[in-house]
Amino acid sequence: MSAAKARTALASRSGADAPPWPAAAPGQRHGFTLLELVIVMAVMVVLAAAATPSLGAYLARHRLLSAAHQLGADLDAGRHEAVRHGRTVHLVARSGTPWCYGLAWRASADCLATPDQDSGLLKAVHGEDLPGLQLDSATAMRFEPRATNGTVVPGTLQLRNKRGEAVQVRLSPLGRSSLCSAGARIPGLSACDDPPPPN
Repeated sequence: MSAAKARTALASRSGADAPPWPAAAPGQRHGFTLLELVIVMAVMVVLAAAATPSLGAYLARHRLLSAAHQLGADLDAGRHEAVRHGRTVHLVARSGTPWCYGLAWRASADCLATPDQDSGLLKAVHGEDLPGLQLDSATAMRFEPRATNGTVVPGTLQLRNKRGEAVQVRLSPLGRSSLCSAGARIPGLSACDDPPPPN
């Protein structure tokens, strides 16, 4: 036996040249064909496309509710500022495009301005900072610094997203804010036709 044949026989006995997987039986194959991979990718694309609209709806609703809750918190802050400083605080708002709302010392303040001593604004929120949302309507509200609780001129503001869902932020005569869904029901909110929660 030549040296080359001896080395070949030794290598085949030791398994050095053997593949890391067992040999396929006749008629069997390992791995996936290109056609199988293309079909799997097509199914994944269809599933992702089906999930995208529901994800978009969830994000749009989340942005709307988040902005409405922030508006409610701003109303609570306005009441607090009126009592703390002993001055009337007004909610000023502008619907349409561009829209804004703000808390101000003067009813004539422009919410599109920058909050400072000259503008009379304590805080301003601009629509450009909340893309996809619109302020549909707003009524004038104010907080008077009476006694320790203050008195309130109540009102409502309504925010809407591009999907047509709308949330109304209501301010009660006692200065408490609440949210309701205007139009189509939004899970977790009562309809605006329902009476507001007790104060």
